[in-house]
Parts: sequence; C-alpha cells; structure tokens
Amino acid sequence: MVQPLIARDDDGADVCGPCVGFAADYTCKQCGRTGNPHSRGRCAHCVLAERVNALLAGPDGTITSQLEPLAAVLADAP
Repeated sequence: MVQPLIARDDDGADVCGPCVGFAADYTCKQCGRTGNPHSRGRCAHCVLAERVNALLAGPDGTITSQLEPLAAVLADAP
C-alpha cells in the first residue's frame, strides 16, 4: 500500500503516517487511489471530475458530445 510521507525522522528521511503512529486511511472512497484526501474522503481527481460534470452537463445531467473532449481534458488535469 502507498502512504503519503507526512514526517521526517531524526536523520531527515521522509516517513509515512503509520510509521510515526498516525494510521489514517488515505484511500479515495470513490476510485481507490491512495493519496491526500480532498473532499468527503475522495481524491482531488474524483472531486474535479464531479465538478467538471456539474459545470458542463445540461439539465438532463449529461454532457453533450461537443463538450466531451473539453470535459475529458479538464478532468484529467493534474
């Protein structure tokens, strides 16, 4: 499992949370990626995709085919 490095040891080496006694779960509740949770236990990538969809979707909740390439580029932004 991959854990974010949140501390440094006495020698200056990076240390993960569980190794310093901080056993937080950094797994995204939506996609399963590990990393720093962004909102409601979800990663920034999932939150961004949700927001892009909310901004570009029409009244029926879908994104028109003309806007799908834009939505894909925005949702994949780092």
